[in-house]
Amino acid sequence: MVPWIATLVLTGVLLAAAVFDSRSGEIPNALTYLAALGGLLFWLIVGLTAAGESTSSRFSAFFSAGAAMLMLLIPFGALWLSGMMGGGDAKLLAAMGAWLGTWEAALAATFYFLLAGLFLAIGTMIARRRTLETMRRLWALLVSKAAGAVAVTDEPEESRLPYAIAIAAGGILAGAEYLLEVRYPWSDWMSI
Repeated sequence: MVPWIATLVLTGVLLAAAVFDSRSGEIPNALTYLAALGGLLFWLIVGLTAAGESTSSRFSAFFSAGAAMLMLLIPFGALWLSGMMGGGDAKLLAAMGAWLGTWEAALAATFYFLLAGLFLAIGTMIARRRTLETMRRLWALLVSKAAGAVAVTDEPEESRLPYAIAIAAGGILAGAEYLLEVRYPWSDWMSI
């Protein structure tokens, strides 16, 4: 019962963020902050209401959700601080981790949203007929970062991607796998 509730709420949050990002190019702070807080509180309540559990294990769901949230916030927050990702996207990823509740599901979601983002970027680039221009900008960004220079990010508004669409795809797919109790390959590595 519990994973269904978490997955349904997460799906609603991700779809709302994708709509906001598609229409306005921004994800509201209220949505991301409340979603992250809600995910942590949800797993805290789940743990505290678990019957027959020891005191330490009652908090394990909360700590697991917090770890999943930080696992996504730290690297993608660093990308936001370096100007390579939007702040709303980084906060949405943190909220997604809080609702997914486990680092395994967060890792799966990361794989899926990065793959979906690749397809979104390539499709957008082709549809806008900006492949060469995009490749030149990407090369300039990589060279400036490698040289330690500050990258100029004066890209036109139409070149930005509503990345919340890719994040939503990855989170919804990872949530569905969580519901179906898919065993991730990395779960076996960690149990050694």
